[in-house]
Amino acid sequence: MELNDVKLFGRVVRDAEMKTMPNGMKIATFSIATNRSYKNEKGEFVQVGNFFPLSIYNQYAEKILPFLTKGRKVIIDGYLKQDRWEKNGVKKSATAIGVRNIQLIFDAKDSAEKSSLPASEPAAIPQPETQNEESMIYEEEPDFDSDIYSDTEELV
Repeated sequence: MELNDVKLFGRVVRDAEMKTMPNGMKIATFSIATNRSYKNEKGEFVQVGNFFPLSIYNQYAEKILPFLTKGRKVIIDGYLKQDRWEKNGVKKSATAIGVRNIQLIFDAKDSAEKSSLPASEPAAIPQPETQNEESMIYEEEPDFDSDIYSDTEELV
């Protein structure tokens, strides 16, 4: 494990999008929703939805893009990254999660889709027993600054 290591389990919020940067690098961007559970001051169990922007690069992005569809359960192994760029003379930055590895979670109904995965992709793992549809509570995804993934802007 590296010092900059992120592991997340969640659902893809909307279909991933592919962008090509001016230098030819391909970036698939998407967000996942995760839950955070805690007890409030009244002792009540509360779940809060959290949304995280992610990016996958080049050939891995091209291979996995068709499977990153809204609602898909995924396990992410990644790292925090800070992207910096300049737009109209103003320096900007954003923090996102770069993906090292992604595991797609398939339900029984997804067996045909699972068989179409490239052989080099990691095998899907079974759905955790403790997670059920009723516990998946998400609110609306926040509007992330999408300028960072613009095909007309070069990252600094």
